[in-house]
Formats: sequence, C-alpha cells, structure tokens
Amino acid sequence: MGQRYRAYYPKDDSAQTDGQLAWIGVRCKGEPDQLPEGYVYDGRNITFSGQVAQTRLGSMTPASFMSAQLAAPLYGAGIFSDPKDREWLLLAAGDRIWRMRDGCTARSVQTPAPSTKRVEFVQTFGSMLLFRGSQAVPWSWDGDVRDAFAPVPQTDLGDGTQPIPNGTDRIGLRPVVMNSRSFVPHDRNFLAVSDILDFTRYDNVFSDYYVGGANDHLLVALYAYQQSSLLVFLDQSIQILSGLTGDLSSAALGPVNDQIGCCAANSVAMVGSDVFFLSTTGVYRLSQVIQNRIQTPPTPVSEAIEPYIKRITWSAVAGACAAVIGRYYVLAVPLDLRTVNSALLVYDAASDAWHGIHTFPSGVQFDSLQVTDYQGEKRLYGIDFANARVHLLFQGRHDVIGSTVYDIPCSVEIKRCDLLQTTLAGQKRFRRGKVVLRGWNPDYSIALKSEGVNQVQTLRANVIKDRTRYKTHGAPKYNPANTGDNHGAPLREDYSVDIGTAFDPGTNGVDPDLEQTHTEPLAIRTQTRGASVIVSNQQGTMAVVAVELEGDAANRAGRPR
Repeated sequence: MGQRYRAYYPKDDSAQTDGQLAWIGVRCKGEPDQLPEGYVYDGRNITFSGQVAQTRLGSMTPASFMSAQLAAPLYGAGIFSDPKDREWLLLAAGDRIWRMRDGCTARSVQTPAPSTKRVEFVQTFGSMLLFRGSQAVPWSWDGDVRDAFAPVPQTDLGDGTQPIPNGTDRIGLRPVVMNSRSFVPHDRNFLAVSDILDFTRYDNVFSDYYVGGANDHLLVALYAYQQSSLLVFLDQSIQILSGLTGDLSSAALGPVNDQIGCCAANSVAMVGSDVFFLSTTGVYRLSQVIQNRIQTPPTPVSEAIEPYIKRITWSAVAGACAAVIGRYYVLAVPLDLRTVNSALLVYDAASDAWHGIHTFPSGVQFDSLQVTDYQGEKRLYGIDFANARVHLLFQGRHDVIGSTVYDIPCSVEIKRCDLLQTTLAGQKRFRRGKVVLRGWNPDYSIALKSEGVNQVQTLRANVIKDRTRYKTHGAPKYNPANTGDNHGAPLREDYSVDIGTAFDPGTNGVDPDLEQTHTEPLAIRTQTRGASVIVSNQQGTMAVVAVELEGDAANRAGRPR
C-alpha cells in the first residue's frame, strides 16, 4: 500500500503490513495473535471451502418429506435398506411408522400400539427391530410396507433359549447387529448375545455378558469395530469385547481407556478409520496402533474449539447426536443453557480443522442426524422430534422452516495482526487496511477489535449492495426484469436474483448464483499492540477472501511528533 498518506524520512522505519488470505478452520483456544496460519479466531455460521471463510449453506425440507402428515412429537428415526438396495428414512410418529425417501410418496406402517417414549431402530438383514424401552416388548417388521410391526414372540420354545431382552431406557443405547448376531444391552451393564441368524432369541446362561468393567461404570453406547470386535463405551471408561466370531468361546473383554468415557451414545461415529465420540472434556478419537491395540489420545480432537465445548449444556448432553457425511463429522449439541440440540459443530477430517458453530432459527432442534439419499447422492438430514420436521442440511442460501424463509447471519473474527517485523510487545499505530469480500445480496459490517475489554471500532456498517447499480460511474441502472438481456454484464454491484420479480432470461440467460467481489478500503486511527478484523453479514451470503492491515510502531524513530 506504499506511501500514500505521508513521506518517510531517512531515519523512519517503513510501514508494515499484516493479514491473511487463506483459511481452513477455527481455532478459538489461546490468544488471537498466537494462531497458526490458516485459522480464524471465531466463526458463527461460517464454513471454509476453497480456503475462504464464507456463509454456511442453508436448510430446507424436500417436498416428498413434507407430504407425510407427521404428528408431533416424533419418537425415533432410523435408516432401513431394503433388498432392492434402496434406503428409506423411518420415523416413529404416534400409532404408525412413516417410511420416506426423496422423490417417493411417504407411506405409513401400522404398529400394535402408539409410541409414547423414545424408540431405537435396528436392522437385521432384510427386516427391522424396534426397541421401545426396558418395560416394553420389542417389535419386528419384515420390511414390506403392506405388513404391520408385530411384537417379538415371547413363547418358550423348549430349546433352552429365551426372547431377547427389551433393551434399556437410555437415549441412543441401541442394540448392534454384527456377524449374524444381535447384541442387546439390558439392565445396567449386561449384554445379551443372540443365536446366529436368530436375532430375537438368546441363551441367558451362556450368552449374557457383563461389560461394566472393574468399576461398574454405566453402559452408554455400543459400536461395531472392525469385523469381530465391539467397542463398549461406558460413562467413565471404554472397553472392547473382541473375538466375537463362531461359538464365542474366544470372546474376551479388555480395557481401552479407564479415564475417558462417553457422555452421549449418538455422538459415536466413524470418520475414516477412526471412531469419534463426545466425552465430558471434548470430542475424542480412537486410533488403531501397532499390534492391534487401541489407544485414546489424551488430547481431544476438539482442543482447538475448547471455548465452544465449555458452552455445552452438560446436564442435557445425553441427547447429543452425530453423523458423518463425506469428510465431515457433524455433532449436534445443546448450547448456552439450551436443553435441546440447538447448534452444530462441524469437523473437517481432510484439513483437521473445525468450522465453528452453526446456529439456526429459534425453535429448531436436532434430535437425530441421519444420512440418506437426496437426488441421487448421500446427504445429511436433521430430524426435529418436537416439531415433527425433517431438515435437509447444507442446501441453498437460506434456512427454510415450514413456509418461512430466514437469512443466515454470520460472523468471523480474523487472527489478530501485530504488524510483522515490528516490536511484539510495544504499541502499534494502525493507519489503514482493506478487506476483500465476495457476496450475494449481502448486508455486511466490518469492525476492528483492539486489545482490552469491548474495544471494538466499527469501520463499515450495514453495507448493502444494489443489484441495479454498476461500479462504473454514470452507467445506466440494470433492470431486474433483465429486459436488456445483460444479467451477466461486468462491474455490477450485485448479481443476486429476487425470486419475487419476474424476469426474461433472454438469449444470454440468467445465472442466479453469480457472486460479486468487493474490496473495502479501511481508514483506521487506532493505537494498540494488536488488532483483529471482524466481518459480519445479516442477509444473503458473504465470503471473506483476504484481510490486510497497515501501520507502524507507535514510537518510531524520525522527526518529532
């Protein structure tokens, strides 16, 4: 930016610049000026794609899911794969189970009685088991939408076996099907193992295992690991049940970690070859090491976002849930004293970085995260049990809840700049800067945050770009009806399309996704050790491409001031 405003005298130090132009994630632990390159200090409703910090994608309910007459509340959600290799989303609602899939008409399956509490779906090859709590007999379904769910038979067959237990009342503690057997948790810390290919009966003498460990910790979750092992997550420790093949004579229970446990059963998910889970001190991963031993690293994966983790409402964390979509581990948690899962924390396994906090309009909650089909690809759905809604996540530029369209407010705080090659401990005089943004109908503000309490200076407030105006002085305004067939003409302030305005695509067409880039010069008069830029946006979408600040040491040599 050179010597635009003043000349430098022979003994003066030249002005210094500092900033960033590429980001991969959020790191809010520690001091803002100590961040590694590529991180921002804080981000709300921000994602990192193409190394820019931009507004997250929105959410909506596909038309085929809206067609079901879901009665609130819902009591459970699961995925069923039929023999034709199609996946269906199953939702427990009152006296029926709804079977839904994008592009297909929703169908309901009758049940013997209405659901009144949380249920768990478990698929056993081409059929489905529904566990309804410790005091209710499980139901089974053959997968045919014309047939109803039916109670699992409780008769004595005279062969020494008994019906599998009813399960437990703990949220997310569902049975696991592995190696042609079902593993059903019951009571406090017991695990009933069914006969091979008979998922509803077991030998209660020889196939009932205690898995509470030496300290009788509470069983929280089960997770199938590799081909013959079962991870047993307790509230204060982790065990592994191995050798689960054949007649189970070689089955053995061994410790994985006796200091770290799991606090939310539905937070357990596999990312690549690692199993992630939420503990009371953060998100951890289990990694396989030499000689097939398992270790839990003492440092949580979520260490970089520890301030966010501390905001979790731990009294309600048992209902937290997670899912893996592509390279992302998505965790829904209750935040800031909320008692329902009101926010998402997103981890990118490819960059080993977190994407900050994703929040949603008031009243939206995520009781279950499920991955299934949308227009031919795997997508993530968030299920709201209380309001009986199915949200397709990371879709579009807005959150569409029912018939209401919400903008997605976002903000990002860039790493604190200390002006490179100047004194690290002394004061600096920040003089000017610039922020490069890319947007679609944005309403953005830019602020400078200095050291100290609430020392925030607004540099740009509520900048709204006009889709009818050009950056070129004197250019005639663009007609939103596209009567001039010039929607893509260069140098227009904004290329967003108002869906409420009729337009003619003409010969050249209209691309509603075009985003314009803007460079905002900043005049700064601040003296501080370091300063960071905060960019926020209230409507449309925004992407921060680059940030640069310029200044010098406050006690520079040279002529007296």
